[in-house]
Amino acid sequence: MKRLAAGISLLVPVAAGAVRWLDLVNFCDLTTGFVTLGPVGARYLCMALVLSLGVLASFLAARRPSGLVRRSMSLGLLCLLAGGAFAALAGVQLAALLGGREADVLETAQTVLYLLTALWLLLLGISRVAGSTVAPSGSAWTGILGTFAFYLLTVRRFCFNPSGIVRIVPTVQVFSALSALVLLQGAVKAFYLPHLPVGRGLFFRGYLAFFFCTCLEAPQAVCLYLGGQYTLAQLAEGLALGVIGLIGLRCAALTVGDEQPEQPKSQEQPEAAEELTR
Repeated sequence: MKRLAAGISLLVPVAAGAVRWLDLVNFCDLTTGFVTLGPVGARYLCMALVLSLGVLASFLAARRPSGLVRRSMSLGLLCLLAGGAFAALAGVQLAALLGGREADVLETAQTVLYLLTALWLLLLGISRVAGSTVAPSGSAWTGILGTFAFYLLTVRRFCFNPSGIVRIVPTVQVFSALSALVLLQGAVKAFYLPHLPVGRGLFFRGYLAFFFCTCLEAPQAVCLYLGGQYTLAQLAEGLALGVIGLIGLRCAALTVGDEQPEQPKSQEQPEAAEELTR
């Protein structure tokens, strides 16, 4: 029954994303990001209702879900797909920089950090596909370094894009970068310390990323690219974030189910916990 209820709750962001797509195509100025019909507040109210449902649905998750310590082929394949997407994104950005465009320090740093993200996701994907439930490298720093790209992306989108509450398009961009960061932070903790009570938090983080990255950011990126407002690199970035949202969806699904049996801390767990809390 819990799985059914959680599944229904995860369909709501899909429906909201479809409504947002219609709104973006018909009632938004793609150049400025301003809405052309209806109150801006109605859009944010819709987002707030979807997120409120996510908070309530998170109580369906187990506190220590057994799904986090079992093999998940689907999660492994999604991590491999995301790793490939961010590697491709870094390649597109590098090609643009080498193509004669003036080099930007932050953009160059973003490209390097995306390669670290790709490396961690590929290692994580390989370990899950191979049937291992142990996080790759045995050190949480591998995963922590993989999240750095999203710190920078959030700052760049918030500080350097002309975002504002009345401009929905750049606001979605900021929220999607932030939700990807929040998800991967939670994923690092869940994958390296799976016996901690992380289930409900990970469900909401996954729900959040699925809503903003997959259901809002990715369709928006396609729409803006087709409308001539996005470059190929920006399209690739939006689609790569969309795959991160799919990882969030799968993580949320894995948290719903049986509880793990209580286990004593291993000798490696204190070291991992120390790395995550420094």
